[in-house]
Amino acid sequence: MEKIDVLKELFDEKILEILKLFLQNKEKQYYLSEISTATAVSIATTYRIINKLLASRFIEELGAGKFKVYRLANNEKARFLEEILKREINPIDIFIGKASKLSSRLLRIILKEESSTSAKLLIIGDLLQHQDFEKISKQIRNEHNFTISFLILSSQQFKQMSEFYNLENETILWERKY
Repeated sequence: MEKIDVLKELFDEKILEILKLFLQNKEKQYYLSEISTATAVSIATTYRIINKLLASRFIEELGAGKFKVYRLANNEKARFLEEILKREINPIDIFIGKASKLSSRLLRIILKEESSTSAKLLIIGDLLQHQDFEKISKQIRNEHNFTISFLILSSQQFKQMSEFYNLENETILWERKY
């Protein structure tokens, strides 16, 4: 069992998403609405979670009145949490999670090559929009300093390519289940 799975049992998934946002950009200050938008958590739930994290001293509040911003606290608790969560953030998994929700026409994602700072993927599906995948790739590059290069092939193109190249040993990262 992965450490992140243990944490998911202890914490609500939304709390983990908000914590990951702060950990990905430790120095950045966020308005409540920015946190809500970036994590796709409702503003009311974000507000409750932020208050819980403030009370636990994982984050700190700056500003006064209406214009409050929040950032990761610089203390032992936050560093401990960072140590646990940082090891579990896999940029390829983030890409797959977001990409798999883009279109029901996405059929498969195959890993061609991987290093500690980059990955090359084949994305197979019909009528897929390159800019949608590029947006996810760019976000991962900015947030994780990890480059994902990809090639989109239609199912017919993939079938034809398979006739010329041996793709039997390639790692299928994700495949649509029907």
